[in-house]
Amino acid sequence: MDPCLEISPLHDWAISSTTDVPFYLDFVRVTTGDILEIGTGTGRIASLIASVGKHVLAIDTAPKQLRYALQRWREDGGGAAPLYLAADMRNLCIQHRFELILATHRSFERVLLDMERIRLFQDCASLLVSNGLLVVHVWSPPTEAIGGVREKVEELPASDEHGPLRVIRREERDPVRKIRRYTRRIEEKEGLKRTWDCPPMDLRWYTATDLESLGLRAGLRVDNRFSNFQREAYSPGAAELIWVYRKR
Repeated sequence: MDPCLEISPLHDWAISSTTDVPFYLDFVRVTTGDILEIGTGTGRIASLIASVGKHVLAIDTAPKQLRYALQRWREDGGGAAPLYLAADMRNLCIQHRFELILATHRSFERVLLDMERIRLFQDCASLLVSNGLLVVHVWSPPTEAIGGVREKVEELPASDEHGPLRVIRREERDPVRKIRRYTRRIEEKEGLKRTWDCPPMDLRWYTATDLESLGLRAGLRVDNRFSNFQREAYSPGAAELIWVYRKR
């Protein structure tokens, strides 16, 4: 098993303390048609969508993550079973239309090239029914912290599967390419005292101008712009960008 996948349940638990779940579920509950989640990872959001009785197709490029997601739903889930599909968001060959598309877990940051980002937004627009919604969550660096190396250390409590953990996140930011190389090391402080080193990941950051332009080129209208999952209106300099688009 991938060492970072092994601790996915704990990682999900840490994320679930944020307000992204009620934010997404607000959209899900008023949706009557099918839902697509792009970048589902361990199925954290997809299983919640299913639990409220909605039909969801959840895609990710990592088969191991999807197998864990399905196992998780079988153990804890309810409602209609999510349909998990191994697929690359850069080539969304899906013959179906959706009322709601959720790009969760900052998944769009994994698409690095300009032309691929343009195509991704256009593909999402083509997969939406008329008046359907696309919700995109991405990260934008504060102006004063664009370049250089950043490191953040987080302490997480013990669970049934692991002792107390120290999570060390490191980023090298390239302001020319707008790419940050993200690495993560996880150290178990007690018990077996295991260590996990996750492979480096290149992520393309966004600006508000990027999101406006990409949506416009795809024929999408911006319904809302938020700075966080508490639905605070976007303000320049915000690190979290959450854009809600509607198909014209």
